[in-house]
Amino acid sequence: LVLISCFVALLFLRATFEETISEDVDLVATTWTLQSVVENKSTEATSSKVTKDTTDDNADMSRAIMAISMGPEAAESSIVERFVWSLVFKGKYNGPIVLLTDAPEGRYKALSNLAANLIIMQPSSKHFSRQHALEMARKRFKTYILEYLTLDATLDEIRTVYYLDVDIVFASPIQEFFVNIEAKYNIFNTSSTNVSHMWMFKGQKNWAFQGGQFVLDRSTSQPCLDRWRWHIDRNPSITKDQSLLNKMAMEQSTNSATCKIIPMEREPNLIEFPGENYIEELGESNKKHGPTGHKYAPLVHIRNTFNGINKRISEEIYSHFVQDVLGVPTEEDEFGIMTKINF
Repeated sequence: LVLISCFVALLFLRATFEETISEDVDLVATTWTLQSVVENKSTEATSSKVTKDTTDDNADMSRAIMAISMGPEAAESSIVERFVWSLVFKGKYNGPIVLLTDAPEGRYKALSNLAANLIIMQPSSKHFSRQHALEMARKRFKTYILEYLTLDATLDEIRTVYYLDVDIVFASPIQEFFVNIEAKYNIFNTSSTNVSHMWMFKGQKNWAFQGGQFVLDRSTSQPCLDRWRWHIDRNPSITKDQSLLNKMAMEQSTNSATCKIIPMEREPNLIEFPGENYIEELGESNKKHGPTGHKYAPLVHIRNTFNGINKRISEEIYSHFVQDVLGVPTEEDEFGIMTKINF
């Protein structure tokens, strides 16, 4: 009986040991599998390039232009094609173009034939805020611009970053814009100060600044972006990023301010914001008589807000206006960039 009892005990201990080993192996396997998913998901969500081996050797690698395009409406439209096409062919720009977008992978692959230095990045889910309205959650990604630049080694030499809304159209060579802005506002000479800087165009009416175009010094601007995000996160009910910029404008009047936003004049020879009458007048003239010969600024911000001026302008007049800005016949519009943007 003693021998039988010992034998049964040994069988029990063996079964228990094997079960424990099996559980440990399963735990390790499960941990590895989950970690792999997290790592792969993180990679997919942060960096994806359209082109890697076709970089223009003569490109200006001291500056980068960055745009953000979010949402299915944007992906289904030609707004990114219009931005990139006009920047390359009318803006004569050959430097890095960084597009942060949640569009399906491969959506803008065809654009690699237009811009050798186009870099497509996908937003990280950890940067998406669920406490804000969708519009503000997308705008919040502006505050991570400099972090996304670190994901691509070809951008390591970039010193100055121009964030530009994706509904901007480029009407003439952008080099003049760079030279004027950088010289007038001393953009390269702030790194020796203890205060962070970024540069924004003055806003209209009650807005201190225009959030759709700004310039960043890669070595000093991050604290400004962090402060902007701080205000965004503490005011989740606000849907206009200009409102938070107003708060920052009030802050920088104090001696303790860690960020200084430099206001830039909305000079018509550098940037213009066409209104409804302006668009209709030039669009109608182009329709009747062909190219108007009007001299547009290098940057033309044709706002795409559905409830704004675009809603009231007919498809035909809108198309003729864009045609006049770009100087491209409709029959040569390979990417549909003359099409009215309705979102």
